[in-house]
Amino acid sequence: MKKQMNGLLNKGMWCAIVLFALRCFISIKEIQDGISIYSLWGFAGEAIGGAALLMVAYEKCLWKFDPFVEIPNINGSYIGTLTSNYDNKARHVTMKIKQSLLSTEITVKTEESISRSVSAYVEEVFGETELIYTYLNEPESKSRDRSEIHYGTATFILNEKDHLVGKYFTDRNTSGDMVFRKQK
Repeated sequence: MKKQMNGLLNKGMWCAIVLFALRCFISIKEIQDGISIYSLWGFAGEAIGGAALLMVAYEKCLWKFDPFVEIPNINGSYIGTLTSNYDNKARHVTMKIKQSLLSTEITVKTEESISRSVSAYVEEVFGETELIYTYLNEPESKSRDRSEIHYGTATFILNEKDHLVGKYFTDRNTSGDMVFRKQK
């Protein structure tokens, strides 16, 4: 995440510099006739404001089209199975990932519970790109006699496009495997 933040700040700085230069070029006649420091500060403010707007758009959406960004775009809805060591039963699950350059939110739903990410990030680990997240699982009240509210951590290696394979473990000493395919 630090790498993405530094890259975004660097792009924002260069964007502000370019916008300032463009603003000065547009007002070249005014500059030649003699400009006040107050006007130059105004140009800088316009450039910084424009760069901030562009960086918000970049962080939310435009990063997906930047060929130099190394983070895979995993945004979308997925369907798959989750198999727990608790009962070795495969459960059908859905997963929704909302991703921007600097944040990732994950929601996983089964027939009996919903899990929401507390923290999530895409990071390179031992040479492989992984999605790593911590979640809070809230079972429906009718299932809490056998499945209590709990925290867990999940990891997915992001080798294949539209296909996620991973594992999880929880604070109630269960673990399991997950396989997802992106819905078209």
